[in-house]
Amino acid sequence: MHSTRFRITISLLSLFGLLAPGALLLGGCAAEEEPEEPEARPAKMMELSAPLETVTYRFSARAAAARRSVLAFRVPGEVQTVSVELGDAVSTGQELARLDDEDYRYKVGEVSNKLAAAEAAVAEAESHYRRGEELYAAEAISSTEFDSLESAYRQAVATRDGAREGLNQAESALRDTVLEAPFDGVIAARQVDPHENVAPEIPAFILDDPAEIDITVAVSERFVAHRDQIERVEVRLEALEDEAYPAEVVSIGTDVDPVTQAYPVRVRIENPDMRVLPGMTAEVTFEKRARAPADPARAEDAELHGPPRHSYLVPVTALFEEDGTAFVWRWDPESRTVERCEVRTEGLEKDEVRIRNGLRPGDLIVIAGAEYLHDGARVEPHNDVAQRDAAQRATAPRETEEHDADR
Repeated sequence: MHSTRFRITISLLSLFGLLAPGALLLGGCAAEEEPEEPEARPAKMMELSAPLETVTYRFSARAAAARRSVLAFRVPGEVQTVSVELGDAVSTGQELARLDDEDYRYKVGEVSNKLAAAEAAVAEAESHYRRGEELYAAEAISSTEFDSLESAYRQAVATRDGAREGLNQAESALRDTVLEAPFDGVIAARQVDPHENVAPEIPAFILDDPAEIDITVAVSERFVAHRDQIERVEVRLEALEDEAYPAEVVSIGTDVDPVTQAYPVRVRIENPDMRVLPGMTAEVTFEKRARAPADPARAEDAELHGPPRHSYLVPVTALFEEDGTAFVWRWDPESRTVERCEVRTEGLEKDEVRIRNGLRPGDLIVIAGAEYLHDGARVEPHNDVAQRDAAQRATAPRETEEHDADR
C-alpha cells in the first residue's frame, strides 16, 4: 500500500514540475517529505530607462565622393606622357596625360593654309563684285554678268567660312590631345599608360572630389512615407573608430527599386580634412519623431502600447516568442519572480530591437536566458542590477518587534 502511494505521489509531482532533479534517487524513505523550494535561477537583467520620444533607424552602405568624373580623351592617339599616379591630389586645369600631337599639329597647319587661300579668294571676289555693282548700275554689263560676279563672291565667302570651321575643329582636336582635371580632386583610378593607343571616350582616369561624401541607403516604404518626420541624420565610419559626422538628406527617391523593393535615400557629409575615403563602410542613423498609434482610442492599442511614443531599445536576447507573439520577462523584486509581458516590436537596430507596450521606466526585464524561464519562476539578478537590488534591500526599512522596557 505504501509503495502504491509513493508511486502516485511521484507521478503527481513530476506532472506539475515540482520534483527537483535527482529527487527520485532519494528512495522510498523520502517519499512522504515535502519537496524543497527550487533554487532561484541567476539571470542577467536591465532596467528600462525613460521612454524614447524618437525612433532610430540604422543602415549600412559604402561612402562615395559627392562629385565624381570619368575622364577620357575625345580624340584617338598614342599616349605620350602620364603626369599623375593613383591617389594623387590634383587642381583644376592640371595636366593629367598627353597624346602624341604631331598629326594634329600638321592638320592645324594644313587647314590654316586653306583658310589663308580662302581669305584671299574672298578679297578678290569681293573686289570684282563691288566693281560689277558700279558697272551694272551704269548699264555697262548685263544682269547675267552681274549675277555671275555675285555668285562667285558668295561661293568664296562660303569656302572661307568652311575653312574657318575646319580650323576651329583642328585646333579643338589639338587641345583635346591634353587631358586636364576639370576640378580639384584626387585620382581614384588610372587606366592609361605611356605608348598605349587609346580610342575616344574610353575612360582614362576617374577623378573624385572627396571634400563632400555621399552615402546612399535603401529604405522601406514605411520609412519613405514618414520622411517628413526625420529630425537628425548622422554617419559613423568603422574605419575611423565610429567617429560621428552630422549629415543632411540630399535626395529621396520616389521610385522603388524593382529588385530590392526599396527606395534610395542619399545623405551627404562634409569632409574638409579628407579623412573619409570613398569606399569606406558607413553606418547611417536617422532619428525621427515617434508617432502615436493610428487609432489610440482602441482598447487593445491603449493596453498594449501605453502612452503614445513610449518605446524602448532592448537586446534581442530579451525577447521570446510563442504562437507568433513576442514577450519579455518582467522581474518583481518583491516576490523575486518573473511574469511574461506581451510586447510589440518595431524593428531591429543593430543587435537591439525596439519594443512598445505597457512597460514602465524602472521595470526590470531579463535579457539573457529567457527561454529557460516560466511564469512565477524565482530569479535573482547577477549583473549590476544585483548590486543595486542588494543596496536597496539593505537600506529598506525593516519590521522590528517592540519590547516593553520594563520587561
